Amino acid sequence: MTSLVSLQSPISQRASGAFTLRHADGCHYLFGWTGKWLRQLSGRALRDHDFITLWRPADRAFLQAQLDDVRRYGRARTIKARAVTLCGESRLCSFEFTKLEHPKGRGATMGCRWRSHANAAQPGTPIAQLRLDANPTH
Repeated sequence: MTSLVSLQSPISQRASGAFTLRHADGCHYLFGWTGKWLRQLSGRALRDHDFITLWRPADRAFLQAQLDDVRRYGRARTIKARAVTLCGESRLCSFEFTKLEHPKGRGATMGCRWRSHANAAQPGTPIAQLRLDANPTH
């Protein structure tokens, strides 16, 4: 017999890496809701912080163009990245972005998810910066 806890675990793990972004003026994509795991990885509350500023400056224009494409045209995107901790440890990860529709047609919100190859093995220190991987999209 399968326990209820084991059935809920995959959903719980996916939700803990989920977050929403909303477009603010020009080039800002602000965090809305964030899952527990992502808050732990960042070491702080992220609500209303600009997602773009978590990325190294050389990657921001590319990332903004990808997010603009999701927002304007509804094209889902996956961005491959490396998360670099305050101690310099680097982990492969990816971000999935999908446009969410508001019931009344308002807003430009995206449903997003952080994915790591080993979700159970979180870095020991908070993430300091995100960097595009060599093959950034697929």
